[in-house]
Amino acid sequence: MMRDRGRIVGMAGGTIWLVAVSTGFAILSLAWIGTPVARGALAAVVALAALLLGVSIRAMRAGRRIVVDDSPARTDGRKIMMRRFALIVVAEVLGIMVVNALCTVYRRYGLMAPLDVIIVGLHFVALARLFKAPRYTVMGWLFCAIPIAVMLSYPEQALVGRAPAWFVVTSLFCAFVVWLTAAANLREIFQGIHGVDAG
Repeated sequence: MMRDRGRIVGMAGGTIWLVAVSTGFAILSLAWIGTPVARGALAAVVALAALLLGVSIRAMRAGRRIVVDDSPARTDGRKIMMRRFALIVVAEVLGIMVVNALCTVYRRYGLMAPLDVIIVGLHFVALARLFKAPRYTVMGWLFCAIPIAVMLSYPEQALVGRAPAWFVVTSLFCAFVVWLTAAANLREIFQGIHGVDAG
């Protein structure tokens, strides 16, 4: 297997970002719920996140030690990929801004979190094709399916502990999906670092 420094470092950086953001939402959700069970789960979430972040940082450092392929074709390919990545992220941010503005206008604040997560999910589906990472397709469609399932399962005003169910249930299930994806990313990263054939 060819050791692709750009892919390895990019995937490690993306994994750090995914774990950090999803853990932030999971911590907020559990703290907002405020029950004894939620407080107990909070310690487990922090420990798991610390483990994933630690391994991701180690992977990033190991990836940076790989010799860079500076051939013109590879450099041009990276530039094209970064431009497409930027377009996908801009579309995601604009989509979230429009959805949040409409929810504010119509005073449907409870819809913001689930609809925003669906937009994030669609952005992952697009990124999966760009990065040739099928696991992002699975994560993206789960990010679409989970909020829909939550909205169908709970009334809009339902609470879990002290927190809105649509927000916290969606956040916690999506965080779990992210952590599984992060673990798969780390497996591919270390296979790439050591030149192991993942196929």
